[in-house]
Amino acid sequence: MELRRKGGKHGMQKKLTVTLVKSLEPAEKPYEVIDTEINGFLLRVQPTGGMTYYQVYRTPDGTKKRIKIGRANEMTPIQARDKAIQLSGKASSGVDVQQEKTVARQEARDAKNRTLGAFLENVYVPDVLNTRRSGEATRKRLESCFGSLFDKDMAEINKWRIASWQKQRAESGTAPTTINRDVNALRAMLSHAEEKGVLRRSVMRIWLPVTRPRPLPCWRWGSRKGECHAGSGVDSRMRGG
Repeated sequence: MELRRKGGKHGMQKKLTVTLVKSLEPAEKPYEVIDTEINGFLLRVQPTGGMTYYQVYRTPDGTKKRIKIGRANEMTPIQARDKAIQLSGKASSGVDVQQEKTVARQEARDAKNRTLGAFLENVYVPDVLNTRRSGEATRKRLESCFGSLFDKDMAEINKWRIASWQKQRAESGTAPTTINRDVNALRAMLSHAEEKGVLRRSVMRIWLPVTRPRPLPCWRWGSRKGECHAGSGVDSRMRGG
């Protein structure tokens, strides 16, 4: 099938159809077939035989870019053309479609890593824990203490969840120093999520550490009936002296 050439040896013009795409064969070097109906819509043919649809457009500042639409073995020319029309329309309205796609990909990655467990495995371990001697111990502490929260979006980990967790630990007899050490490990990870832009604002900014309750005054009864002796820390005024 004869193709009209444009822009030299590797630029050819023809309406991209099923029949045309099936007839194309690889060459020694990559070449492109430019659609004659949709401005900027083209098919790039690689020496390996692989073919990919692209849409070429200009950004509002005049920069020429191209965005991948899809592979020819995964979509029909009609599907690729419809996508090209959508992209061309966005570009005409001043949207940088390549930048939009990049942002969407980043948001999708962030969404995947917004659960506590995913952020630990995919971000916090490689970014932070793998660089520390105590990293493996910290990882095990987080898994042991907060595994029940791993499927939660980090934005859902609020002060009430933390307070409830602290209460349960305290009621089980865990020392305040241990509780605080465990929560500090979580606090550091959520702070890293905030730094990475995955979490807007960590609830741990307003977290208050657990403290050991102060003992009440100790009273004991004297040998004489009705006489009361105060223990340590109570002055003589309490005894009427």
